[in-house]
Amino acid sequence: MVNHRLKRVMHGAVVVTAATAVASLSPGSATADPPPASAADPQQRFQELSSQADQIGQQYLAAKDALAARRDDLARATADIQKDDQDLRAAQADEEKFRGQVDQLAAASYGGAQFTQLSALLTGESAKDFLDQSTALQMVASRNLAVLNTYDAAVSKAADAKAKATDAQKRASDAADAAA
Repeated sequence: MVNHRLKRVMHGAVVVTAATAVASLSPGSATADPPPASAADPQQRFQELSSQADQIGQQYLAAKDALAARRDDLARATADIQKDDQDLRAAQADEEKFRGQVDQLAAASYGGAQFTQLSALLTGESAKDFLDQSTALQMVASRNLAVLNTYDAAVSKAADAKAKATDAQKRASDAADAAA
């Protein structure tokens, strides 16, 4: 009986071992990649990728040209800043040069100086004195007008130069931002 039992146990162990070996050694369900639907698919894919590469290349060249244009804008704006700053300094110097003369005219007018033909008529002793004083007054008035006009032009030029310099700085800043 022991022999029979031993045979049975041994037989069962052999069957289990064989079944395990067969199960572990059998290949799994491996399948190959499906073949392409047609021979044109790889060629079509290649053409699509080539087209995309061309588009990307064109976009790159356009971006490169745009960057060069922005850098040119920056260089022009920087040159404009330098020129406009020089113009501003020159206009401010002209303004200061004529400011003293304008201040003298304003002080004389405020202090009660009368530069009119009526004052020439009242202070003159003769018609010749009146004509001489009127001529002198006309020359002084012409000179004063020229000083005031020159001063006004210098102030306007300084304001224009300052506006141009501010605009050039803004353009330079915008160009630098666009180039970055």
